[in-house]
Amino acid sequence: MTRSACALILLLLSIGASAQQVRIDELRRPLKAHSAPDAARLQLLVEMARAYGQVQLDTAVLFADEAHALAERLGDAKSAAHATAIRGTYEVLRGGLARGQADLNTALEASEQNGSLAGQVQARLGLFILEFLQGHSTAGDKEFEPALALATAMGDTTVMGALLVYRAMGLCNGSLLEQAMVLLDRAIALGTAHSSHASLSLAFSQRSYVRACMGNWMPLVRTSTPR
Repeated sequence: MTRSACALILLLLSIGASAQQVRIDELRRPLKAHSAPDAARLQLLVEMARAYGQVQLDTAVLFADEAHALAERLGDAKSAAHATAIRGTYEVLRGGLARGQADLNTALEASEQNGSLAGQVQARLGLFILEFLQGHSTAGDKEFEPALALATAMGDTTVMGALLVYRAMGLCNGSLLEQAMVLLDRAIALGTAHSSHASLSLAFSQRSYVRACMGNWMPLVRTSTPR
């Protein structure tokens, strides 16, 4: 993993952390109150893992582990694959690339077999991030389009926004700055439409970075319409 990639990951984890902390606080009480090992608790564990993913990766992995164990206990193959994909994504983000890749490949295969769209979306997002961290995220990313199509079909705006921002970061690495700005405009429009404060913070911060790379001559507010 390159030093610049590490720096960008740390930036992404710090941005929007306060919004995610609010979400964690909202989930903590019902999770504590709902101790029964059932589908409702499983969903709370998944949501908690995703919320911690932008605050504390080690804790996010622990919640994903617990969600996976409960899904296995309940015989819920789709949720087990989804939890594995979440765990793999956060393993990748905290530097465990080999462990994360193994989880993501397992989750993607299982999700495609059992028809879990949530698992497929999360696994492809994780594999896309892995490509970025390994320096392979260029204009020809093989995971981007299928992941974006699945996330769009599901209406998962969190994953959609993350995909657009990470793709823009990859384009920046390839010096394709104008194309990166187009994707960030799309991410900002998406975050605005769905009142996603964390996604907006990510996109605006990365947009400032792109403007700096372009010599800071780009206007703060673009007049072109995002494609």
